[in-house]
Amino acid sequence: MFDYRILLVDDNEDVRNVIKYACERSRIKVIEADCGKKAIEILEKERFSMVVTDLKMPDLDGTQLIKWVKNRYPDVYTIVITGYADQYALEELIDIGMDDFIKKPFNAVEIVVKIKSVLKQMERMKLLINDINSIQKISNDMITGLEREKNIYAEKIKYLEKEIEKIKKLKGI
Repeated sequence: MFDYRILLVDDNEDVRNVIKYACERSRIKVIEADCGKKAIEILEKERFSMVVTDLKMPDLDGTQLIKWVKNRYPDVYTIVITGYADQYALEELIDIGMDDFIKKPFNAVEIVVKIKSVLKQMERMKLLINDINSIQKISNDMITGLEREKNIYAEKIKYLEKEIEKIKKLKGI
């Protein structure tokens, strides 16, 4: 199993505690930040598979945080937790790179199921990438082998052509 780490960003400690407890019961490692600025400090030092963030926070809101994350780490999956899930706000979040959202009020099971589902997809993707890399290496090795054989046969053809020329000269052809 691959090592996945989630950064949980919410200014509400109770929300963080509920989500962290539910995730950790499912053996999902969670690091917490109580604001967007703290999240950026953590992200500059550590690597995460996913950022789960509240949308409305006092210093740096979820929209700004998602923009920052997607600018620097486009492969990090982002989930926004929001009580303000109107169509236009969600479209804006999608445009800046949000991958998914959870509407408040939520229950912890819903979040854990969503996170586990995404992590499972990430694991499948990593396995596929590993398979593709293995196939690429085998293909490259085969191409290299074919190129060597081609060069060997080209040398044999040159040798045979020289031998044919010698025979033609001997026979006066």
